Amino acid sequence: MKHGKGKWRKRGEDTNCNRYDGEYVDDKKSGMGTFIWESGNQYRGCYKNDERHGYGEMTWIDGSCYKGEWNKGI
Repeated sequence: MKHGKGKWRKRGEDTNCNRYDGEYVDDKKSGMGTFIWESGNQYRGCYKNDERHGYGEMTWIDGSCYKGEWNKGI
């Protein structure tokens, strides 16, 4: 069970896959973290109970971005 700072990759050490680097509480993303999708899109910010929650920045590979508040992943 993950608790504290940690890393997760969908496929082991493969850097071209979904991956997360950040904080966990009871095996769920919780606190500050960065999630990068295989496509290159990325989210940096707060998590709560495995969902984006609080302030965060989402950046898409086309250069568009959203900076602001998230509530239960939305």
